[in-house]
Amino acid sequence: MADAGILPGFAGIVVSDRYQNYFHPRWEHIAGNQACLSHLLRDYEDCAGSYPGAVWPAQAQRALRGLIHAWHAAREQGLDAIPADPRKPLEHEFRHAVLAGLASVPRVPGPKNSTRQKPGRELPGFCRDRRSDVLLFTEDTSIWPTNNISVMRSVVRVHAAGVSRSHLAPRRQCLTGGLRMSGGSEGPRQAKDGSEESCETAGAVA
Repeated sequence: MADAGILPGFAGIVVSDRYQNYFHPRWEHIAGNQACLSHLLRDYEDCAGSYPGAVWPAQAQRALRGLIHAWHAAREQGLDAIPADPRKPLEHEFRHAVLAGLASVPRVPGPKNSTRQKPGRELPGFCRDRRSDVLLFTEDTSIWPTNNISVMRSVVRVHAAGVSRSHLAPRRQCLTGGLRMSGGSEGPRQAKDGSEESCETAGAVA
């Protein structure tokens, strides 16, 4: 990605799937990472298929969807972050779903790079080890919880930089994962009529 000129000079928030290169320390200029919740929800759906009857995949999905709804509600109220009352119980539910997943799918012993793990094992491990990257959007409502605009249902109007002007924070976003880039160093793109180009996104993923 560095050879292609992707991310090295980017100074905003990277919203991406779990591909490890997006979280590599070589991207020294970025302001932070937000794991795409659309990808995580699909990953937990895969876990539900791999482990029929397991409660933790659905529990994790329920908590994440609840946090997305709370993010929308906070934005509509002009808040900078999701309030503690709706956020903390959902974060608690998500944390226990992650712990249950780790306990239910133990790691297969052996070298990390050469030992094949059971289906779904890496997902709760990622959510445990990168909890702040999964839940960053809860602390700053200018950060999108997902980069997948095609599956969103509750639609809100936003600028190409990733946030509406009323919620604009002094940081930009880079939307990756299929590598959709937005909010680079050039700022919002200009539409043909001279106005800032806009796009649509939404939060609740069913």
